[in-house]
Amino acid sequence: MGVVKELKNTYKIEDTTFVGDRGMITKLNLDKLEGEGFEYIMGVKHRQDEICNILLSQPVFEEDYEIYKGLKIRERRVKVKEFLIWKSKKIIKGQKADLPDKKFSLLEKEILSLSNKSEPKSRAYKNIAESIIKGIDSKVCNKLFRGVKKYQGRYEDELRYIICLNEERKTVSQKKRQAYISKLSKELDKVFSKNSRYKEDRDIEKAVNKIFEGYKVKFKKFFTIARDAKSKKAYGYSLNQEKIEQEKKFDGIFVLLSSRYDLEACKVVESYKNLKEIEMLFDDLKNFVDIRPIRHWLEVRVRAHVFICVLALLLKKIFEMNYMRGKCIMEPLEEISKSKLIKYKVKFSKREGRTQTFPKVTNTTPMQKKYFNMIGIRNPMSLEKFVW
Repeated sequence: MGVVKELKNTYKIEDTTFVGDRGMITKLNLDKLEGEGFEYIMGVKHRQDEICNILLSQPVFEEDYEIYKGLKIRERRVKVKEFLIWKSKKIIKGQKADLPDKKFSLLEKEILSLSNKSEPKSRAYKNIAESIIKGIDSKVCNKLFRGVKKYQGRYEDELRYIICLNEERKTVSQKKRQAYISKLSKELDKVFSKNSRYKEDRDIEKAVNKIFEGYKVKFKKFFTIARDAKSKKAYGYSLNQEKIEQEKKFDGIFVLLSSRYDLEACKVVESYKNLKEIEMLFDDLKNFVDIRPIRHWLEVRVRAHVFICVLALLLKKIFEMNYMRGKCIMEPLEEISKSKLIKYKVKFSKREGRTQTFPKVTNTTPMQKKYFNMIGIRNPMSLEKFVW
């Protein structure tokens, strides 16, 4: 978050919107950005985000969507207090489902009274929970309090979620998952078949673990291994259809959380997708321009090295946009890179030790000449006048 202060203080930038992917979003990040007066557009880990889970579980109709560049977009706004009331009721009703809503009036009043400066106390929520259900489990009370505490500093907020669906990616994800499930099912069939070579409990367990090792462990949740009640020996399996159906609601989905209420949903999505272009630029710096390794130790030389790399990236992008019309430029740049400036050092005589250096450009091929001409260099051989 040091970059936030640097932008605000050093560069005097005020109206800035930070765009980040799912790996960047944390409560600390958002608090820091908002504290410095910056806006944000952040990707959300929607599988872990409890609000997203609720939003994605709600029925959706075709008219709810807005179409933008092949994406289906819908916006949902969630008031934190309303969500906490719903969540708290769900936690307590998990102990006694038939509780009437009037029983929760004290809890609703407590949550509605929260402000962004409030610091909820565990004892208060424990007393409220015990007034609703006498002798309620202390673990439930703690869960209730942690759920409220999690949103401290945001109680008065209205969160803006933008849910994006890519139908093509959804289809691909479902086919890929089904293919893996089918493949793993066949492997499990071999383990649990009557003619299986795995007879001992130890061997069966080892074989099952081997099937789900490595990256395949993420598919283990879609299977339920049947075990004997007494011996706990594994003797079969079944598909966990509930987990499979639950996973389907995430297919082709990405979710954004933004504080920019003034932007249309499609503009928020476009800003986020531009992040991919920025990531490509960093990839170019690291891999194409070779900003690393930096073989300098003095600060002035490190700065010069980075400046040259960024300048090279800028020239690459200008060439790409202005001359190649966005087409692939790897082949042209690879061809141009073969053109070298060579310095010949000539000794006049062994006795005098006099020398003179002559810069010379390597012979230019017709293809190199074509690319040089594109950017206005009519005579590439004249480059020998420049000495680096």
